[in-house]
Amino acid sequence: MKIVLIGDSSVGKSALVYRFVHNKLLTESKATVGIAFVKQNLTDEDTGEEFTLHVWDTAGQEKFQSVTTHHYRAADGALLVFDISNEQSFLSLDKWLAELRENTDPNVLVALVGTKVDLSEKRVVSTERAKDYALKNNLRYMETSSYWDKYWGNGNDL
Repeated sequence: MKIVLIGDSSVGKSALVYRFVHNKLLTESKATVGIAFVKQNLTDEDTGEEFTLHVWDTAGQEKFQSVTTHHYRAADGALLVFDISNEQSFLSLDKWLAELRENTDPNVLVALVGTKVDLSEKRVVSTERAKDYALKNNLRYMETSSYWDKYWGNGNDL
């Protein structure tokens, strides 16, 4: 199963991937150059079925756009990521979603993910506004923080 993460630079895509794979906080963050790829074996808790998840962490910088869009193809799902404390990252969602729709199957599952909720005192994008955007674009919405433990954290599926 192939999942791509897209969104502006510095919204926390790599930190989310690192938390998912290692369940640790990414302490030294550098901008992703082009694309980063990880494989993770998972087991469906309900069925016991094992599968491999291929996670493609794309660069958010414009200069890598021609490289990253190629990697959207054949994606089974996508995480459209923005930072709740960064208005511009939210305003860029239309661009990212259009790019995703243009380069993937029309039925690809997409979730909108608001990151950095540990910075709630700096929030500029309300949960309601993000939920409205998700509803309007037929996306599932959730908020998270890479500071949260993946098993016992404060995950918030809205």
